[in-house]
Amino acid sequence: SRSKSVHAHWWLLTPPSSCWAMSGEEEEAAAAGRAVAAAGSEPADALLGAKLAARTHLTALRAHINAGIEALERAESAVFAAAERVREDRRALADERSAGLGALAAERAGLEAEISRQREELAREWARLREERETTAAAVAAAAAGGTGGCGGVAELREGIGAVEPAEAPRIRPLVARTAEVIAAPAGVAAGSPSRRATAPPHCAIVLGGFDGATDHATTELLDFSTME
Repeated sequence: SRSKSVHAHWWLLTPPSSCWAMSGEEEEAAAAGRAVAAAGSEPADALLGAKLAARTHLTALRAHINAGIEALERAESAVFAAAERVREDRRALADERSAGLGALAAERAGLEAEISRQREELAREWARLREERETTAAAVAAAAAGGTGGCGGVAELREGIGAVEPAEAPRIRPLVARTAEVIAAPAGVAAGSPSRRATAPPHCAIVLGGFDGATDHATTELLDFSTME
């Protein structure tokens, strides 16, 4: 009986390491060992109690560890799901930003094209205005040169520039200036003398616009008396 008791005590101290659950033969051997230990001395009872307490503690510890593993797995799944959502949000933001940048680039290109077109139009308009100014100045100079010989440049002046309309002209009564009389007068003849009036009849007159009784005229005209009836 002593050898059986020793064998039972050895089995209780070294249980199988492959699993915690025991087979039928192992359970019978354990029951026999417990019976033998119950019949033995007090140290055997204390050892058996310690073994049972250790098994209970290990079982509870295993359950706690398993619960912790499951909690970690759930947390890992939640973290992976959150990371996937973050990646999707980033992709959506990147696509939206790319679309917004594309729209801004297209709008900027359109505005730059419009500005370039307007600049070209302004350049053409400035060139046209400069040309008209030069043409007008040349026509006025030609008319002035022709006027020294009897207002011969009046027709060219009318064809070239037409009636000159200044931006702000004084509203006065029509005034006839006998410029041709002054130009055609010989040297040494005083203004207003009978000889001057006799030798240089007026051929031209500058008419400054004014109020004719019905309408205000802000024009300046050069009249040739030889063409008037």
